[in-house]
Amino acid sequence: MRSRLKLRGLDCASCAYEIENALKKEGFKKVQVNFSTSELIVEGDIEKVRRIVKKVKPNVEIVYDEMRNHFHTHDDSKKMLYFIVPSLVLFIIGLLIRYYYGLDDSLIFSLFLTSYILVGWKVLRSAVVNTARGNVFDKNFLITVATIGAFLIKEYPEGAAVMLFYTTGEFLQDLAVNRSRRSIKALLSLKAEYAKISK
Repeated sequence: MRSRLKLRGLDCASCAYEIENALKKEGFKKVQVNFSTSELIVEGDIEKVRRIVKKVKPNVEIVYDEMRNHFHTHDDSKKMLYFIVPSLVLFIIGLLIRYYYGLDDSLIFSLFLTSYILVGWKVLRSAVVNTARGNVFDKNFLITVATIGAFLIKEYPEGAAVMLFYTTGEFLQDLAVNRSRRSIKALLSLKAEYAKISK
């Protein structure tokens, strides 16, 4: 059965190539991954496809099967604002207290740690999952090591700031990619229904 699957988290063309290549190696002959529309067209066992995609790119997941007209989950990229904004507020409060009062105690640590966890929990989770699956030294792992290292040497603002800026950058990138995809789809829909040939 031929299925058209929507992918979430597909943020680079090389990722699309890796997924397509991995599926072909696993015996899927009719496979096409379209980065611009974030779609995967494939014939075969969808659950097996899901497992392979998750193994190759843990951050990418199948969210919609168009042929079955079924949503598995919905795009939650904008939900990151609910984590970024409070994290930014706590980060600024921590900076102000540290700057004006010169405190460096458990209160400061708690503020920066909470700010860090609010925006960094997905990165931390991905780093652990990827490492367990053998995908070591990806961007999530490197960010995690750098930020935890900053906390260990008591550079709390630096650790929280790196995670906050990284997550904000990823959020803005997702918005830009989604906007580009919508523009491409809009252009593709601009097709003539008929043509008049004059002699």
